Amino acid sequence: MCGRHVQIPLSNIALVLCSTCASASDLTGQVKAIQKLEQEGNLAQAIIETSKLIDSLKQSDPASLLIPEALDRRASLEQDVGKWAEAEHDYTEAITLWKAATAPRPLSLATEFNNLASLYSSNGQFKKAEDLRRRSLALRLEFSGSIDPILGINRTDAAVREGCVLLESSMRQGIGSAQFGQNLIEEFCARLLERGGIPALVKPFKAELKNAFRYIRNDYMHNVRSLELNESKALLTRIARLYAIVTTEFEG
Repeated sequence: MCGRHVQIPLSNIALVLCSTCASASDLTGQVKAIQKLEQEGNLAQAIIETSKLIDSLKQSDPASLLIPEALDRRASLEQDVGKWAEAEHDYTEAITLWKAATAPRPLSLATEFNNLASLYSSNGQFKKAEDLRRRSLALRLEFSGSIDPILGINRTDAAVREGCVLLESSMRQGIGSAQFGQNLIEEFCARLLERGGIPALVKPFKAELKNAFRYIRNDYMHNVRSLELNESKALLTRIARLYAIVTTEFEG
């Protein structure tokens, strides 16, 4: 929870662009170019290209929720090169857009709070950072109203179990599937690829889903476990990140 989240934003943009606008292929090309520049360590040029991506998104769909995700990516790059003021501005703008979204995105907002907190920690504003991390954690644990009460009575394993149910149910509902477990993962990721998802991005997401199902979902769905509150929150945070991607890709 304390580090910056630097993978979901570009992944989301790349996975869903083909269903959001007429110039999807051009925008997807921009995403690939940014990723290549980052891999090469050319962060300054990556910032320039990300700015172009943001402009393209704003022109094609000013209300698109891909815009705050792109802003988050640019802020991350700006933070990496020491442009603190620019990064703070972009993180703050992304937070404003998530809050104003017609369809609430508490997990995306939680990620943004955490990212801004990392910036504040980096430049010594620890009080601001701690406040944002608490808000981020609260939002993650509230991605279902049924989880907080369970944690409140110290049923930590039941809270993890409920989080797994929500993740799996959102996957099934999103694609209208009757499958469960590993078969559901296969079908869900196949649908992502059908919608224009980039294989190099879908592959690690699929692997993370499989690991979560194998080592968290399967265990807690069939066994009663004893674990500390912090352990439960760590597992729920992991589930929440997957849940955020799933609900982004196949929202209403």
